[in-house]
Amino acid sequence: MRFNGAMDTNYWRSFFRARAARPLPEVTPPSLPGATRAALAASLARFQKGESGEGRIASEVRRRSTDAAYAEAIGLFVREEGRHARVLAAAVRALGGALIDAHWSDRLFIAGRRLLGFDLEISVLLAAEVVGRSYYGVLSARLPGALGVALADIAADEGAHLDFHASYLASRPLMRSVSRLVTWLGAAIVLLDHHDCFTAIGVERGAFLREIVKGLDDVVAVAHSPSERLRSRAA
Repeated sequence: MRFNGAMDTNYWRSFFRARAARPLPEVTPPSLPGATRAALAASLARFQKGESGEGRIASEVRRRSTDAAYAEAIGLFVREEGRHARVLAAAVRALGGALIDAHWSDRLFIAGRRLLGFDLEISVLLAAEVVGRSYYGVLSARLPGALGVALADIAADEGAHLDFHASYLASRPLMRSVSRLVTWLGAAIVLLDHHDCFTAIGVERGAFLREIVKGLDDVVAVAHSPSERLRSRAA
């Protein structure tokens, strides 16, 4: 696994290293009606399952990659996803909900990204970051207090992960097209599977879809000018 210069793997290793020791945020939920709390807890539990466990991909990169910086960056990315899972688990419990061991959307995601090799895995992960950033972003905008801040923090992380994976795919237009298709599939699944939550807390479907479009625009921006994108993020 080699890179053509589009991806600054040393930058990403340093980026993830600098964030690795962040403490977990508070997740005390705002006062919500019982039905709203239940719908939100069930929705967050599904995303919590999706954020758990990407260790296999980190092991594969360590085995295949000739770039030690990228291999370390992937491992740190996986740890950051694990941090999200811990934050979401705390939020689900604070809302009075229960964690889940499996969900059909998570199984579909895993099966899809393992189908045709490593580049497809990264394409599906990129799509997941676009969808995740949109989901956490629209929820955080509707939830005041500590839980809203925690979800906004996760949304910001997903934006960085989007740039990370898009940088890897910058020279792979076919895989970026696959990622776009998977993103819209993922958006449709979220709108269907999280309908009760969105309705309960007043998330407009149009707002969620606008965030999806914004995320896909960011993927294009990284592909066309990865160095400029990194300078913008550093600023």
